[in-house]
Amino acid sequence: MLALEETVYQVDTAESGTKGVELQKKNFYNLIFLDLKMPGLNGVETLQEIRKLDKIEGKPYYRLIRPFITEEGCLKCHSDQGYKVGDIRGGISLSVPMKPYLASAQRRIVHVAIGLGVLWFIGVGGLWIGMGNIRNRIKEREAVEKERNGYVEDLQEALEQVKQLGGLLPICAHCKNIRDDKGYWNKIESYIHQHSEAEFSHSICPECAKKFYPDLDIYDD
Repeated sequence: MLALEETVYQVDTAESGTKGVELQKKNFYNLIFLDLKMPGLNGVETLQEIRKLDKIEGKPYYRLIRPFITEEGCLKCHSDQGYKVGDIRGGISLSVPMKPYLASAQRRIVHVAIGLGVLWFIGVGGLWIGMGNIRNRIKEREAVEKERNGYVEDLQEALEQVKQLGGLLPICAHCKNIRDDKGYWNKIESYIHQHSEAEFSHSICPECAKKFYPDLDIYDD
């Protein structure tokens, strides 16, 4: 302690552990030396009390406390006090200001939060774009299916309207009437009209015109 008093450092002394705790509450000390045996509170009890102080002058500090372990070389000065090698004969307390570390941690938290926010926005944007593409594909598929269904309906409707003639048709060699599936004889134009979409417009061929209407000269130039 005398060596420190001869330097530029401010050195305060306390007669007991209780007085040391009171000084620590009022003042800021970067380094504290304690003896194990002191009046009032001993060294361990004093360290426990000081360790409870997490703020100095309203500012956060971290208390780093380490014990003084008696070694072989310490016995030259402290053997008359009853210490043995390995005994705790005191301790040291170091106050570390936490403000710069807390500020650095706060900046790191802000950076991490910003990074996570950017990733979140990118993820949400990607999902939105992906969902938009999926919706567009669904709409396109629905439009194609609707168009295809329309073609199918039109084809079915056309097929329903189409009537085809097929098979072997019994026809009279003289009057040209056709016998249907029920055994009835029908005029050829009536039968074709019923079994197809053909429409008839009556006229007369040149041979019939000469045979039945020779006086009219229908096909004469």
